[in-house]
Amino acid sequence: MIDRAYIKYLAKQSMKGRKPSVYLVALVFLVITNILSELSTKIQIGNTSIDKIWEDISQGVSFVPPELSFGGSLILVAIALMSAVLTVGFQGFCMRVSRKQDAGIGDIFDVFSIFFKAVALNFMIGLFIMLWSLLLVVPGIIAAYRYSFAPYILLDTPSKGVLQCIRESKELTAGYKWQLFVLDLSFIAWELLASVPALLAGVSPIIAIAGSILISAFVTPYRTIATAMYYNRLSGWITAPEE
Repeated sequence: MIDRAYIKYLAKQSMKGRKPSVYLVALVFLVITNILSELSTKIQIGNTSIDKIWEDISQGVSFVPPELSFGGSLILVAIALMSAVLTVGFQGFCMRVSRKQDAGIGDIFDVFSIFFKAVALNFMIGLFIMLWSLLLVVPGIIAAYRYSFAPYILLDTPSKGVLQCIRESKELTAGYKWQLFVLDLSFIAWELLASVPALLAGVSPIIAIAGSILISAFVTPYRTIATAMYYNRLSGWITAPEE
């Protein structure tokens, strides 16, 4: 069993004194992805306000989204693909930070050089997780951890095929999926804290979103770099003591 505390210690150490700050890069990433998310929501609900939707739901009236045009559907797909690829880009940034290599905001966008392969990888991972989830929720969760290192493998060696990355992730995580789950659980307090501003959504949606982004800008890089550290350990980049 890998020493989780040591992995998190290494993550913290790799974040110290970075220029640009990992928190700044995370903030840029979160602002962009939240803008894309808000744009997606706006397209789906049309001119209907969020307050109106919640009012109807509270009165037992189901919200029926407006019918999307072909162009609107294409935009939604494009937004989903952009968000997925940017997430892989942020993982790449965090992996470089975890290895104490030069890394900056540009690393988030470098992944667009393998855009189609990153899209295909996300699609296949999502498909496999969905198929496992058809059995029960737990197999779906297990599958998510089984394929969680595939993006890092692709970023490490872009020449590898999508299925090869998935297969190698399956091999790397064999016997470690529970540990990866526990690693994520160790960040649960931070995740709950990041969700607190959502309670202000009824007062001011802007404040709620901004507060959530600011808190997430601290926890997201820490959690992602810790995961990258785990990948580094299992792939042989670093050694870590056993618990």
